[in-house]
Amino acid sequence: MPMLPADAHLTWKQARACRSSHEHWLHGVRVVLNDAAWKPYTGWLPYHTANAPFPVGAMVVKPEYDDENCKDLLGYTVMRKEAAGYWPAGSDWSWHDLDAKGVARKSGKLDKACVNCHVQHCAPPNGFDLTCTPD
Repeated sequence: MPMLPADAHLTWKQARACRSSHEHWLHGVRVVLNDAAWKPYTGWLPYHTANAPFPVGAMVVKPEYDDENCKDLLGYTVMRKEAAGYWPAGSDWSWHDLDAKGVARKSGKLDKACVNCHVQHCAPPNGFDLTCTPD
């Protein structure tokens, strides 16, 4: 069963435009958000001061593409905010690697693949609650 709609890359609010990502295997990537994630993610930019916490259910989604123009969707990397205590070391985010149809290939506490990088590169002043700045 899909975790998110297969067309999320087309219908969810875009927070970051297409770019090449060295963090994600040189794929073209964008950042799209569900409604719960919009204010917390966009509210702290560009000053790196949080003005709203991410609520449970907030999803920060990085569609990944096989081209630099973000046309050929490969799949999604997803951060979903869980209830306090889910995983304090991961700032209570669950992490998901989804195929292009939104079906999970890997899910849960993906510390080696995801959290370790975000802890190092997305902590203040370079991010908020393990989400990274657009710089």
